[in-house]
Amino acid sequence: MAVVAFNSPDRYRSEVLVAPSAQSNSSGLSGLASQLGGVASLAGVSLGGGGSDKTIEALETLKSKDFLVDFIEKYQLKILLMGIDAWDIVKDEAIYSDEYDANTNQWKRDVKFPKKNEPSLYEVSDYFLKHNLSINTVAETGYTVIEVEHFSPKLAKEIAENLVLEVNMKIREKDIAVSQNTLKFLNDALEKTNINELKQQIFTLMEQQLQTQMLAEVKEDYVFKVIDMPYEAEERFAPNRILMCILGLLLGSLLGFLISLTRFVAKEAQRAEV
Repeated sequence: MAVVAFNSPDRYRSEVLVAPSAQSNSSGLSGLASQLGGVASLAGVSLGGGGSDKTIEALETLKSKDFLVDFIEKYQLKILLMGIDAWDIVKDEAIYSDEYDANTNQWKRDVKFPKKNEPSLYEVSDYFLKHNLSINTVAETGYTVIEVEHFSPKLAKEIAENLVLEVNMKIREKDIAVSQNTLKFLNDALEKTNINELKQQIFTLMEQQLQTQMLAEVKEDYVFKVIDMPYEAEERFAPNRILMCILGLLLGSLLGFLISLTRFVAKEAQRAEV
């Protein structure tokens, strides 16, 4: 156990604390929903969603395969997540595993079908979600802690920063695209109707969609605003070598006691037979 403790590579954790970003256009939409429900439903417009819905969507997006695959590919994290065994803190460079040859840029994994020598982005995203990423929401405050673990404290910090940046961008771009499509539909509907009451409802919906677009285009912290920025950890998060040594000592003592007890019982049994 002591040998394992001292041979285990250091891991560092960086965390970012985020809060739901106030959605200025979310207030009053539930009232509009009852008045404009028919037109809104026809146009595919959701008037009941507020900031909490966006937060839930963003949290689920952070854990989704599609988002993580795009994220890992964009920031070229495949090798840094699955191709290294440790990190040289002094030189600030990766120590590659036996499964990846940095000189030839070739993977040498011994895996069974359907996996391949080079891990797919989906496999890397699954690995990242299980071994590097942790997301916890505090029920009392609604704040969320996004934690990233890695052999490199610098990379852990950068990944945590970029996760918040990318999820804000993704939800913002999606809302802008939906709003643009909705406005196009509403413009077409406006040209086809002569009913004044229906026109007024359409104008109200268009105003709401324009507000959504304006907010999305100018607000960088669209879903999450950062309360506490991630930092580059100076102390390792794991392994806890002292604890591992203590556990090793306890287990060794217990094993020694059991062996001695077994021998004692065996000797007593032999004496009884004599």
